[in-house]
Amino acid sequence: MKRLVKIIISVLLTVCLLTSIACRRHGGVIELPSDILSSPSETSSQTSNYQLVERSELLSEEEYFPFEASTPESHALIRDIILNHGYYGHDADEKVNALLNDLNEENAREGVLWTRIVEYWDYANEEMPVNIDRLPDDLPKDDSLCIMILGFELNDDGSMQPELIGRLKVALNCANQYPNAYVVCTGGGTAINNKAVTEADLMGEWLIQNGLDESRLIIENQSQTTAENAILSYGILRESYPQVKNVALISSSYHIPWGALLLEAAFMKTASEGQSEEMHVISNASYQCTNPKYADVPRFETGGLLQLIGEESLAMRYYMNTQTAP
Repeated sequence: MKRLVKIIISVLLTVCLLTSIACRRHGGVIELPSDILSSPSETSSQTSNYQLVERSELLSEEEYFPFEASTPESHALIRDIILNHGYYGHDADEKVNALLNDLNEENAREGVLWTRIVEYWDYANEEMPVNIDRLPDDLPKDDSLCIMILGFELNDDGSMQPELIGRLKVALNCANQYPNAYVVCTGGGTAINNKAVTEADLMGEWLIQNGLDESRLIIENQSQTTAENAILSYGILRESYPQVKNVALISSSYHIPWGALLLEAAFMKTASEGQSEEMHVISNASYQCTNPKYADVPRFETGGLLQLIGEESLAMRYYMNTQTAP
C-alpha cells in the first residue's frame, strides 16, 4: 500500500513539473515559461539574456525524479528529437512534441531535460539578444560570474586569425567591465602545421600581454568543437571553481546562438545526469562579423547536440554537410 501511494505521488509531481515547464507552441511561436526566461528590459539596449528563479526557491529535480539512467529507447528518442527539430525546424513541431511525450513516458527525467533544451534551442535562435562589443551592466559583480571565450580555428602555421583576435578584444573589454569575473579560454590544437600550439593557450597569452591578471585566467585546451568547448569547460569549472554559477559567453555574432545553445544544453544535461546544481549562460557579448563557412548555423547546432549525446559519427556528417534527411 505504501509503495502504491509513493508511486501515485511521484506521478502527480511529474505531471505538475511537466505542466510548469512544458513547451507551449501557438502557431509556430514559442511561449517560454516565465520561470526560465525573463523579458529584456525596455530601458536598455544591452540586457541580460535571461534569468532563472533561484534554485533554492524550487524543489530540485531529484526531489521529483529518482535518477533514471538513459536507456537505448530513450537515447533513440532524443536522437530523433534533435534530428527532426534541427533539420525541419518548426515544420516538425507536431512530431517533436510527440517524441517528447514518448520520451517522458520512457524516462521522466530526460523528458523534462530535453523539453527544456528544445525550448532553449528556439529561444537562442529566435529571441535571445546578441550584444555587440560589451556585456550588459546588470550581471553579477563577484566571482560567481565567468566570462567564457570560445576559440576559433588557427591558421595552418599556428597563428591566430583576425576573427579570433576580434573575439579577444571584446573579451578584454568585458573582463575590464567585470574585474572580479574569471575568464575561460577554450579551444584545442587546430593548426595543421603546428601541433604544439592551441587556441586557448594563445588566447590566454594575448589576454595577459594586454593586461589581464593571470590569476583570473582559466585554460581549456583540449576541445576541437563547440560541443567539446562546453563539456570540458563545464568539467573544469565544476571541479575547481564551484563558486561560478553563471557564464557570460564571448564569440562572433553569428556564433552566439549556436554557442549558447551547446553550452546551456551541456550544462543542463551534465547537471541532470550528475544530480548537481546547474550553471547557466546568462548573457553574451560578440565580435560583430559574418563567416560564409558557418552560414548554416542550424546544421552545426544539430551536429553539436548529436555530439553531446555521443552520436559522434552522425555529428560528423552534419559538421561535414553529408547528412541526409531524417
